[in-house]
Amino acid sequence: MTYLSRKLTFFILMLASVFSLGQTITEQFLVKGNCGQCKARIEKAALTAGATSANWSAENQTLTTTLDQSKVTGDAILKSIADAGHDNEKYRAPDEVYNALPECCLYSRDSDFEKPNDTLLHHSENDEKQIEGVKLIREKEATALNKKEAGLVFNISSKELLKAACCNLSESFETNATVDVSFSNAVTGTKQLKMLGLDQKYTLLTKEQLPEIRGLASPYGLTFIPGRWIGGIQLTKGGSTVVNGYESITGQINTELLKTKDDAKKAETEINLFADNNGRVEANVTSTSPLSGKWNQSVLLHGNGTFGDTDMNDDNFLDRPKGSQLNVAYLLNYNDLEGSGFGTHFGINFLKDERTAGQIGFNKRIPQQDQTLYGVGIDIS
Repeated sequence: MTYLSRKLTFFILMLASVFSLGQTITEQFLVKGNCGQCKARIEKAALTAGATSANWSAENQTLTTTLDQSKVTGDAILKSIADAGHDNEKYRAPDEVYNALPECCLYSRDSDFEKPNDTLLHHSENDEKQIEGVKLIREKEATALNKKEAGLVFNISSKELLKAACCNLSESFETNATVDVSFSNAVTGTKQLKMLGLDQKYTLLTKEQLPEIRGLASPYGLTFIPGRWIGGIQLTKGGSTVVNGYESITGQINTELLKTKDDAKKAETEINLFADNNGRVEANVTSTSPLSGKWNQSVLLHGNGTFGDTDMNDDNFLDRPKGSQLNVAYLLNYNDLEGSGFGTHFGINFLKDERTAGQIGFNKRIPQQDQTLYGVGIDIS
């Protein structure tokens, strides 16, 4: 090979290399996911589609890929990722594929995407674009530490309550290790709350920052706040403020009822029904609606009944009391905390609870001395 031929070959190879490099680019895409399994699945789908490299970050929900434009497009990579079960900025995963993902991979599908090209600033020698603003979106955590309070206060949202068997307040702490609720009386079915290992009397229980479950209301009070009425719970560990009461030695639990959301423009009504094979039924109707810019109202209805004789150990005693409960509440709320810093609410609550406990066949309407069966009749209104 002559010197001229070698030079010509080297020049052709250099041109081919430059052309090849010009076709390889790095792009970023928004892809939803949760955990390490999501990362492996997303990156595998991108590489299978033809990406040269792929790296997904769970922190900012961003996939960084290197691809050869002559072989694959970003659109094809995003389509492959959606087919694998992950929503992205262009394609939504099929519902059946999303529902088949492991539980830890079921990311939230509520929030929308902001495309990187709409929110990021790109610079080049020949092109420069300026952005007018950046929109940051963060989903509210199910349980979050309140950093505005001096004490150890945790905000438990309705998202966390959905994880528990939340039929009333006593069943709202199934996923919280700090609070333990157990039966204090096997016959009447009354429940007692323990916080940090101490009895309920050392914990301040409030509703809308007003003392609610204390004194004679302690044995049954935990069952008088339906779970579907709860908009959130503020849980304070350790000694709390005495502004709302003096019992907060181990902490304070404040229950916040459902209210109209700040951005709500119209009324929201929900109906919830429950039944099990032991004869327990429950119905809830909640309605929240804005009245004006700062006023809103909440109408809350609840009814439950236990009609079956549950005796799993055949000792002729009811495993749980029979009876019914009717609970109605109306709240009128004023909220101008961001303006004048003033907020208040007015409300009325009607409750009627009738229970029968003890031996099967006991009739609470017959005096105890006139029947041989032992039982307890409970009437609260």
